[in-house]
Amino acid sequence: MNAKIISLTIAILVIFSLNSSGQTRLNIEGTWRLVSQKIINSEGGVTTSDSAALNQIKVYTPTMFVNVGERRIPQLDNQKMVVSCAGGHYSLNGDVYEEFTEFASYKDYKDLKVKFKLTMENGKMHTVGTLSGADGIITTYDEWYSKVEVPTQSKELTGTWRVISQRVNNPDGSVFTADSTSASMRKVFTPGMVVVIREQAIPKADNQKLVVSCAGGLYTLKNGVYEEFISFASYKDFKSMKAKFDLKFENGKLHTSGILTDGNGQEAAYDEWFVRAD
Repeated sequence: MNAKIISLTIAILVIFSLNSSGQTRLNIEGTWRLVSQKIINSEGGVTTSDSAALNQIKVYTPTMFVNVGERRIPQLDNQKMVVSCAGGHYSLNGDVYEEFTEFASYKDYKDLKVKFKLTMENGKMHTVGTLSGADGIITTYDEWYSKVEVPTQSKELTGTWRVISQRVNNPDGSVFTADSTSASMRKVFTPGMVVVIREQAIPKADNQKLVVSCAGGLYTLKNGVYEEFISFASYKDFKSMKAKFDLKFENGKLHTSGILTDGNGQEAAYDEWFVRAD
């Protein structure tokens, strides 16, 4: 009898544990686009925006996030371009969501504190909480996002990859080489979306390493042939760019080699190695 009671107790505990673990981790992986935003500043002032006024994308891997903001630039033929980019690791325990920013296009990003309540409602993601910076001023954000459905390409690629070596044969015949000490680039993949982020130290920002280039969009991977289709970027004429590489996994590293064609039709040959940086 005691053995039966113990067995039943263990079974109940296992079921409870499974149910609890299901409740502590909502699935937010993928790409999300802002639907609406309400901001309440520390003095009580309220600002509201929707997707027509503010283009914002959030990309999630199982461990990392990237926030991308776009705006139309009148001086550049009113092209929509990336004006801010930030990312890093996040945690999600139950409905408590926190961001730990590790790279950004603006100064003092490491002082950011982000803590939201995150829920899923009718297929949309709803986040409500506070953001504060180095000045300690607390701002409340209330945001709704809708999922961007993209074709699944590669679960093996999913995650964050950091460049460790790069060789570029430029159209003028010059050759550029770099390693992880001089080149700072990462690629963040969901099963169907890629975001490419480049950083460098900025003397005018106390030599902080800031994001100087951010681009992303869909990709395809078929029989080792990888192509990118950039739909947002921080530079002009990105929609005319074409990237077609051979992709291989070798000893835990990612190797890509192929041709990048810029907006003017100029071709450069790239050979790059990446390691995981999740």
